[in-house]
Amino acid sequence: VVTSIPVKRVQRSAILDADYSQLEFGRYVSDHMLICDYNNGHWQQPMIVPFANLSLNPATLALHYGQTVFEGMKAFRMVDGNINIFRMERHYSRFCRSLDRMCMAIPPKDIFVEGLSKLVETDKAWVPKEKGSALYLRPFVYASEARFGVKISEQYRFIVFTGPVPELYTHPIKVKVETH
Repeated sequence: VVTSIPVKRVQRSAILDADYSQLEFGRYVSDHMLICDYNNGHWQQPMIVPFANLSLNPATLALHYGQTVFEGMKAFRMVDGNINIFRMERHYSRFCRSLDRMCMAIPPKDIFVEGLSKLVETDKAWVPKEKGSALYLRPFVYASEARFGVKISEQYRFIVFTGPVPELYTHPIKVKVETH
């Protein structure tokens, strides 16, 4: 069980540069991200740090052999002002199935759940208030071991970053459902 996830806060929030009246999917990224490394057979202490570029060794396995998996989910502001992360358990299950299929290390459920919750809490000002809009959450794992050779990585990095997104469908969509 993760007892506490340290948070290193940004000095200046980028929310001041975000135009919530002109949201586009993927245009804005929130201030912080969760990072947790896997090494020597164990997941290390997760932490929340300011959003920043990654530095990768050119031999990083994920770059050459596609050892990376992502998930996508949303956090919504409810009518009472509380924030709800939609179907976190189901997203975690699907994430685990994908990681297992790729023979990759699976972050423990408590790191996933508590990490997402703490990250959303840290950047709660980024959760849009407009109906239908949300804070998009992008958890992903990549093989971070620097080695050029076909093998299952022994090192991984789990990262979650977020960003505000508009309502996906502004008009009702038509769906045809068949049972056979």
